[in-house]
Amino acid sequence: MDGASVPREVTAAVPRSVPPHLLIPGTVLSRTDVEYLESALLLPWERRLRRLERRDAAVRLVAASLPAARQTRVAQQLAEVYTRYLSTGWRFESSLAELSDRSALRRGLHALAVANGGRPLGWRQICRILTEENVTNGCGDDNDRRG
Repeated sequence: MDGASVPREVTAAVPRSVPPHLLIPGTVLSRTDVEYLESALLLPWERRLRRLERRDAAVRLVAASLPAARQTRVAQQLAEVYTRYLSTGWRFESSLAELSDRSALRRGLHALAVANGGRPLGWRQICRILTEENVTNGCGDDNDRRG
């Protein structure tokens, strides 16, 4: 990086641990850049909130591609597919930023695994995530066991 791209008064006010490319206006941030900035600038509860928001958005994205009609069945299918992905494909794809040459479902599962740190989700947790927006069609435990 040349010295003319970042003004000297800007670099003097920034800690040395900040990667210099983050100081250039218009820089496209990678996932690791965003994680670095979040860890440096946000409080712990704000970082957790953002991580959970990304996870919930990924859950909803993948759930929209599943064929089941009821939320409970969608949550059960998603938990099954996601657990299978974590045990088979995630170990090979965890270092990739995104999957451009895969199916939409596989890309969604990868985004979910990235957002959730490679940790599994149970179907009840997925059901809670799905019903946060759609409270009228909740995941009933007693009346919704027909699969």
